[in-house]
Parts: sequence; structure tokens; C-alpha cells
Amino acid sequence: MGTDVVGCLSTPLPLISAGSLISLSFTYSSPTLTPGNANISGQDYGALAIPQPLEPRSVPRRVQVFARSTGKYQQANLILEASDTKSVQEIVYQNISLSTHQLLYSAKSQIKEIPNQEITLTGEEKNLQISLPITDTAFDIRQTPDSNGLFPESRNCDQFNSGNTVKLVSKNGFLYQSKNAIECDYLNLRHLPHSLNYLLSFQTEFQRGLPLTVCLENQSTYRCDVFERLAKTNATQSLIQPISNSEEPPGYTLHLFNQSIGNRITSNLLKNLSLRPIPLNFMKSISLKSVIANPVGAGLAPAQVPTLSSTHPAEFLYTISVTNENSKIENFPQLSLYQTQCPYWQAIEVTEADLRLPPWLLTAKILFTYPYLNKLAHNDFALWHNSWDLSSLRGRLGDRGNLTPQDSSSSIAIIFLPQYLEFLGLAFLITPLFIFIFILQRLLATKRTRRGGS
Repeated sequence: MGTDVVGCLSTPLPLISAGSLISLSFTYSSPTLTPGNANISGQDYGALAIPQPLEPRSVPRRVQVFARSTGKYQQANLILEASDTKSVQEIVYQNISLSTHQLLYSAKSQIKEIPNQEITLTGEEKNLQISLPITDTAFDIRQTPDSNGLFPESRNCDQFNSGNTVKLVSKNGFLYQSKNAIECDYLNLRHLPHSLNYLLSFQTEFQRGLPLTVCLENQSTYRCDVFERLAKTNATQSLIQPISNSEEPPGYTLHLFNQSIGNRITSNLLKNLSLRPIPLNFMKSISLKSVIANPVGAGLAPAQVPTLSSTHPAEFLYTISVTNENSKIENFPQLSLYQTQCPYWQAIEVTEADLRLPPWLLTAKILFTYPYLNKLAHNDFALWHNSWDLSSLRGRLGDRGNLTPQDSSSSIAIIFLPQYLEFLGLAFLITPLFIFIFILQRLLATKRTRRGGS
């Protein structure tokens, strides 16, 4: 037992020939619903196969874990998962046995890549559905009130406010409530490899305040590969982890944040969550082609759309050039910024000369001319990302007629407006220093003048 610690009880194993299979069997239970965990490792506690912590059980449960023998020193570890806990956590391991087995057969299988396929869209489709098989592997995780490895108690991770947090587990789900605090829950996924992509699904019931925020933390970079606030809905919501890197060691941590701002109570019910690998790499050979058919007998070329090219000179700034090399233009595409939807990202029409300015000068010019610039209308009310309607550029790019050279292009800057608040804060920090230096120079100059006069 322990508090705010990861404890480990280890015992060395006799030397076992390389290639053999080691079987560790034990019965575990926890009156504090602490997840069980055990593995076979070397002297550095680095396990060859990193197991997922077992779901908390108050009644004894018999399990068996396997590991391959390295032919070198190895040890069995029984682990107490009690990090970040405020109360005493207890787990009981009993009836522990260890066996070795000779390797009789080994096989390796691999999913073949999907061959090149081109899907033609006629313009009438509203949804594109791709069906994937439901798998049941060590990488498929499902957390329910009856069986889960989530943090066993309530925890406030707000560093600046010490309000109230509540976590209740019932047959209906996990109820999170916060007031002037952030109720934090997490799931240790230390065994998941980074060579795969994952689909995270949450069945939630939004009650009041703010919906849950999800972070899938990469244990190699300590950054969130996925960071999204869920929608205010009772439907199942899914997120895709699109980043894969086989060079990184395995391990993720799934964080759930129930955030309350001030005295506004935030309450959410998480009924269950699941995580499963999805073969994004096997879908890379699928391409989509959009063809808008011509009216029968019209004899016109397919509808033309403008061409967009973009740059990303700063984290808060994008620049886009919209050009049209055709004599006709019938369809204006949506300008999309695939980040979390936020109304403070603004798309502003600027001049072509503005795009040739240094990023800092363009940012400053936008600040002082913002009220007089043309802002594109947001068109992302039902989307998870930012999107703008380019139809307001029709007058500049032409409308089914002949274009003049000056009407064949347009320039757009996308800027995150709260960035100016950071610049303003830096200005407030630096300005007193300049004032102090200026006053000090005046005092020194006055002092020299008085000395010269005397």
C-alpha cells in the first residue's frame, strides 16, 4: 500500500534459456480499486512487453501474463499503481506462480495494403462512410463503470484555483462535477505503440457548463497528439489520432478534463469510452475525385474553381493566394483551417503587396487597418474546424465572365486575434524599462550640465 507513489515488489528469476516463454500467474484484488499490474523485466525494470494495467477489482481475479526469455538476468515485478493519489491505495497479490514453456511455433501476419482505388463523387453525396472491422486485441481498450482502469478518486488539477471537484461512479457512468476547479481523470496507455493510429470514442451526456476536454498525451514528447473539447451532445463522439512514428517508444496517457470557470458549475456524465487501432496507412491509396457533370447538350467544359496556395510564416498567421487561370468560374471552394473551431481565427482580405511584407510587418499593418479590411464570413457552424466562404470574392475573381489580369487573383491573411493580447502584454513589460532608461539618461544629462556650469 502507498500514497502518491508507484511501488514495485520484485524477485529474481532463475536463468532461463533464450527463446522460452515465461508465464506469470497470480490473483489480485484491491479494496481501494487500484489497477493491478505485473511484468517480467531486466534489472533496469524495462519490460520487453509493456502490459496494460489491469482493471480494478474488489473481488479476487486470476490472471496470467507472458514474456519471452532473454537468456539473461530477469525478474518478476508486482506493481502498485498509486501515482498522484491523495489517499492510501492498497492492492493484494496472492497465489503467485511462474512457469516456463518451450516455444513450439511462431507466426507473423500482416494486413495487405488496399490497392489503388479512385472514388468519383457526383456532388449528390452527403456522407462518405468507410467500414472497418471490429477487433479484439491487446490494443483495443474499453472503459465502463464495471471494468475500467481510470483514476480511482476525484482530483483537482487546476494550479490556480482550489475549488470543488466530484467524481462519482455508478451503473450509469462516471459523473464529473467541478466548481472553480478542473476535475481530472486519466487512463494509462503505456503499452500502446506509436506505429499505429487510434480511434477514440466517447459516449457522454452533457449536463451543464462546459463539455469534457480530451488530451491524448504522447509519453515521448509530453505533448497532446489529440487535444479537443467535445461537443454539447449526448451522441457518441469520435476522434482520430492521426500521428504515427515507429521510431518513438510506446506509451500514451489519456486525460479527461471537466473544467469549471469561476462559480459556473460544470457537470458531465461519461457513460463509456473506447480506443481501438485503425489502419489509416492502409487507406492512403484511396483517392477522391469530384466531377460536376455538364447539363445534357450544353457543350461546356467542367465547372472551374479557383486555385489556392498557402504559407504558414508564424503559429498565429497564415497567408493564402487565390488565383483563377480560367475564363469561367462557377464554384467557390471553402477555405478551411483544420484546427479546433474558434471564432477568433479571422480570414481577412489583403493586397498582394501585403503578402510580400515580412510577417511581423504584415501583422502590425493588420492591427492598425483591421476596421477597414474585408473580413470573410465564417461558415463552420456545424464543423469541428474553421471554415470560410469564398463567395464574397466573386466580384474580384469574376463571375462566369471574362477576367481581366487585375481581377484574376486575391490575397487573404488568416490571423489569430488573441495573439495581439500577448504582444500588448509584452509591450507593457518592456515599456516601463524604456521609460526608466529615458528618465535615467535625462537625469544623467542634467547632472552633467550642472557640473559643467559650476
